[in-house]
Amino acid sequence: MITIVLKDIEAKIDSPGMVKFWGVALFILFLVFVIASPGQQRVGNSFIPKLFLVTGISEFFIFLLFTIYSTTGNSLVEEEKTIRDLILGGNFSVGSVVWGKLISFLLHFLILLVSTLPFNLASINLGINGDMKSFYLIMITVDISLSCWGFFISTFKEKLFGIILLWAGIAVLLILSARLPHPWNLINPLILIVNSKTDGLFYYLFIGISGLILTCWRATQLRRSKDERAE
Repeated sequence: MITIVLKDIEAKIDSPGMVKFWGVALFILFLVFVIASPGQQRVGNSFIPKLFLVTGISEFFIFLLFTIYSTTGNSLVEEEKTIRDLILGGNFSVGSVVWGKLISFLLHFLILLVSTLPFNLASINLGINGDMKSFYLIMITVDISLSCWGFFISTFKEKLFGIILLWAGIAVLLILSARLPHPWNLINPLILIVNSKTDGLFYYLFIGISGLILTCWRATQLRRSKDERAE
């Protein structure tokens, strides 16, 4: 498992595609930060600091894009192997492969998350209040949960249909769930970010665990088919 984690992190760090992607992402965040700096924005019956809100939502969509790309069969990292590649082409156990990929994703995610910290700290230093602990907890929980479904898709040879379904599910989650009554609308991560609430994160515990179970099941099926062909 450690071997998988180290090789994954090395491939991501050394990838020109990932470096370019994150360079563009930070530049976009910088532009959003500069444009949104003055003023406040009215949301519902209260005034939410415009800078922290807009920057946070921008970060959410950037990390969402990163999560889907880096788990479904990363086109940004040329030398990174998917769960399917590791199961069919290596001698690692199913548990080592799945947990190794999940841990390497989490470590890389946290590294990139730290790189956005200056924007949020600057918001606070400018006198704009924001609950950074809740924001980062929401980001980490939501993206780890969705990563489990991305890894599930990576176990298939043909991924396009699965990726389309995943993006469709995310679109439904972001658009339609906002119209649900409370507390069902707390499944919408944007509502959680805007209101600095973590009440709805237990939904993502279920989403993440179900995706992880399916990933382990699919990886086990791949290992069995590999062993049967070997016999």
